Amino acid sequence: INATSATYISTVMVIAMAATNVVGNALLIPKFGITGAAWASAAAYSASVFVTILLIRFRTGLRCGSSLISTLPAIAGLAAAWWFDNLLIGFLFAVSLTIVFLAINRASVRQAANFLLNYRNWHAST
Repeated sequence: INATSATYISTVMVIAMAATNVVGNALLIPKFGITGAAWASAAAYSASVFVTILLIRFRTGLRCGSSLISTLPAIAGLAAAWWFDNLLIGFLFAVSLTIVFLAINRASVRQAANFLLNYRNWHAST
């Protein structure tokens, strides 16, 4: 992002993340305590990914359809850790879902890797 002189994307992402975290903490901590803070943080990270996807698509035209879905393993892992009251189960659940998502979306992962390699080679030649 910064290599394309689009540093505003990082700024907007951090603002969206901070705003979501503050609002989420204000709404969830009084009722759920530390678990509410964890959910607010997960929502903040998801908001930052969503905003980044939108801005990158606007800036480059690159389609990022599976990028938002890629945040689901982390959110599901957090939910599993909370449900089973065990961080290891949550971590293993998140890793398992990540592996499944990578297997399902391997063509998209390959396309993204090729885009980054081509961009790096193009940028090095200019």
